[in-house]
Amino acid sequence: HQLKKAHVCFFTFSSLHTYTDTIPSHHILPQAKAASALRLKESKAELFGHSTHTESAENSALRHRAVSQAMNLNSAREVSSGLQQVRSLMANELAKSREMLTVLDNSSPTLKEIGVEHDNMSGLVRTGRSMITRINRREFTDRILVLLGFVLFVVVVLYILKKRVKALFS
Repeated sequence: HQLKKAHVCFFTFSSLHTYTDTIPSHHILPQAKAASALRLKESKAELFGHSTHTESAENSALRHRAVSQAMNLNSAREVSSGLQQVRSLMANELAKSREMLTVLDNSSPTLKEIGVEHDNMSGLVRTGRSMITRINRREFTDRILVLLGFVLFVVVVLYILKKRVKALFS
C-alpha cells in the first residue's frame, strides 16, 4: 500500500491551523476530500470576510466529523486486519487439531493390536516361567537322586571290599 500524507489546512480569522495524518492512499475518503474542498472555500470566505460565526462553527463541526470518520475507518480496518490474523491462526490450529485427531484415530487400532500382543506375550512368559520352575525342581530332584546313587555305589563298594578283605585274612 502506498502511504500519502493528507494535509488539511484551514484558516480562521486569527490564525492558520494545519492537520496532518499519514494514511494509506486508498483509505482517503471521498467525503474527506469533499470536506477538504469545503474547508478551502470556507477559509477563503473567512479570509475575505464573507463568513459568519455560525457557519464557522458548522464548518468546524463538519471538519471534526470528517476527521473522526477517517480515524474511525482506519481503526476499523486495523481491527479487521487483526481479526483476520486471529482467524487464520485459529484455522491453522484447527487444521493441526484435525491432523492430530487423524493420527490418534489411526493409532488406536495399532494400540489395540499391541495390547493383544502384550497379553499373548504375558501368557507365554507366565507359561515359560512355570516351565522353568518345573525344570529347576526336576534338576534338584535329579541331583539328589544322583547323589543318593553315588552314596549307594560307595556303600556297595565298601561292603564288597570289607567282605573280600575278611575272606583274605580268615
